[in-house]
Amino acid sequence: MGIDRSPRTVIAAVERQDVLLGLEEINRESVPPRQRSRKFCLAHEGRHYPPKLAISFASAFRYANEPEMHEGLDPADFAGGPQSNKALHDLGFKIEACDCGGIRKASRGKGNKRGDGPRLARVVVDGRAGMTLKRALKCLDDVFRAMRKAEDHADIVVTPGGFIVVDLKPSPQILGWDTPPSALLKLTRELEPYLKPFVADLEKLQPLASYITLGIDCALPDDEHQDANAQLVATVKLPQ
Repeated sequence: MGIDRSPRTVIAAVERQDVLLGLEEINRESVPPRQRSRKFCLAHEGRHYPPKLAISFASAFRYANEPEMHEGLDPADFAGGPQSNKALHDLGFKIEACDCGGIRKASRGKGNKRGDGPRLARVVVDGRAGMTLKRALKCLDDVFRAMRKAEDHADIVVTPGGFIVVDLKPSPQILGWDTPPSALLKLTRELEPYLKPFVADLEKLQPLASYITLGIDCALPDDEHQDANAQLVATVKLPQ
C-alpha cells in the first residue's frame, strides 16, 4: 500500500519551520502573478504572502528528500481559504483579510527594519510645487499609476509642503504668531468647499495607499499683506 500523499495529509504534516523556510524562498523569488492571493494574506514581520503559495513552498521543504514531492504541492491541487488559512493559523501565523495579492513588502526605513511600522511613500516634485487642484490631481494620478506598475503599496503617501495652493477670497484675518485657533478653524471651513470635489476625484484614482497627506498653502492676500498665506496639512483616508 502506497504512502498517502494527498494534499490534506501533506498540509497536515507541514511544520512551522517549513513555512518559515518557504517564506524566505518567496522573498528570494517573488510572487508570480498567477499565484497571488485574492482575499487573505499571511502577515509575517511586516510583509504579506499568499497563503497557498506559502503552503506550497513549505511542503517542498517538508518533503525535500522525497523525489516525488521535492517540488511541493502544486497550489492548483488544493483549496485556498479555510484549508490553507487554518493550517497556517494553527502553526501560529497571522492571517489577514487583504487584497494586496500577497505582495506587500515591509518598509526598509531606518528604525523599521522588521517592518513593524507604517510603510511611507513620499511624493517628490521635479520642479516647483504650488499646484492648482487640477494639476495636483493629475500628478497624483501619475504617482498611483507608477505604484500599480511597480506592484507597490504604501500605508501613507506624503506630499510636499505647499503641494497645493488655493487662493481664498480676501477676508479679515488675524495673521502672525498670535493667530488664534478660531481663525484657523474658520479658515479650514472656508477651504472645505474647494477640497471636497478634489477628494472625491482623488478616491476614483484607485490609490494603492490607506492615507494621503496633502500639503496645502492658502493664499490670503489683503491690502496690508499681499504675500500672506496659511500653511496647512490635510490627512485623507482613502478607500480600500
